[in-house]
Amino acid sequence: MVDDVNAAVKFYKEAFGLSEAFADPDGTFTVLGNGSEGSLETGVLLAVEHWSKIEDFTSPAPAGGFRIGLEVDDAEAAYRKAVKAGATSAKEPLVRPWGQKVAIVFDPNGVIFELAEPTEYK
Repeated sequence: MVDDVNAAVKFYKEAFGLSEAFADPDGTFTVLGNGSEGSLETGVLLAVEHWSKIEDFTSPAPAGGFRIGLEVDDAEAAYRKAVKAGATSAKEPLVRPWGQKVAIVFDPNGVIFELAEPTEYK
């Protein structure tokens, strides 16, 4: 849930390479994915909605208690791309004790994104 759907969509496209699968003509709802443009058949779907979409059943409030994890080929490159697009650094790229390279950023709405390279958990 965001105040500015267009700004959030622009950020997610630039920072994470997501493409637009569907957009409500009124500009209050967009679904992004990692598949082809205009396709809802994808591995990842991210719905970006304006607060007005929920005002009939709840009050707008910041999200809490979750983070979004994206698997990326190169955590350092993904981190630099996200920061260049407007993300705030939370944790520069590092290797976790189990051998996985990760980086963490906050999107412009304060949502935590973990950018993680594939790994075999041991």
